[in-house]
Amino acid sequence: MMDDSKSYNTISLDLASLLNAFGHPARLQILMHLAKYKDCNPGSIAENLPLAKSTISEHLRKLKQAGLIICSPSGACLQYQLNDAFLATVKTKVFDFFKTIENEESEQISCTWQDKAKNCPFKNK
Repeated sequence: MMDDSKSYNTISLDLASLLNAFGHPARLQILMHLAKYKDCNPGSIAENLPLAKSTISEHLRKLKQAGLIICSPSGACLQYQLNDAFLATVKTKVFDFFKTIENEESEQISCTWQDKAKNCPFKNK
């Protein structure tokens, strides 16, 4: 049974879904490609990366869902580009996360179990 008094903090929740979007080398390559070129369609991205167009489209969908890129229709095609405003927000959230870690480390306390015999999760059963 989960203890409802324990929950993930906002920084962790915000970053988890964002970092998941960064969690594949193909998506990182696509982001770097879109940093260099704007208004790209999946076909032009596929020409410049070692991925099939269908794979590119799937990764573009995940990046768009995370808010990292935006797309706009251009005739029969979709044109993709970085969502610069959202990427700035992501940068701030990552910075805030590491700042929180740094602050917590400066105030570290000993992590001890109140009753080691009962509460230790590594206790042999």
